Amino acid sequence: MRPLSDLKSRLFRKYATLFVFLVIGVLLVSAGIELFVGYQDRRSSLAEIERERAASAALSIERFIDGIVWQVEGVADNPQPAGIVGLERRRRHYLSLLKHVPALTDITYIDNTGVAQVRVSRIALDVVGPHTSNLGDLDIPAPDSGNVDPAKAGELFHSEILHCHLDA
Repeated sequence: MRPLSDLKSRLFRKYATLFVFLVIGVLLVSAGIELFVGYQDRRSSLAEIERERAASAALSIERFIDGIVWQVEGVADNPQPAGIVGLERRRRHYLSLLKHVPALTDITYIDNTGVAQVRVSRIALDVVGPHTSNLGDLDIPAPDSGNVDPAKAGELFHSEILHCHLDA
């Protein structure tokens, strides 16, 4: 037979080993949960920061575009005399607008009959007087077609924004 003290010490070692492994297991599970929760918190805070930055960028872009629209409307609403004198004056105003708004590359004046009368461009030749252009590509209803809302007949028309890449 084995002595009683030998049995007690073996039993104590088994329980001590079990207790140590249980404590280590609980600590590992706790650390894993803490890592997971920390990861989720960090992810949600980064998503919130990205949303704030996107909203700020959208606001900056909106202000930029509104500023351009305001300047274009200021030039477009300026009444001009009829004939070539009015078209030349309008061309000078458009050239000045191109100098002050570098984001614009082309401005075209379309009269109330739907004919392009003035085109000023940074990348193409300026044209004054009736000329052929790509106006058929724009979805502009003719004033006498009946498709024009009478409330909008005298309003300024904004065509789609066309992006071009200029190699510098």
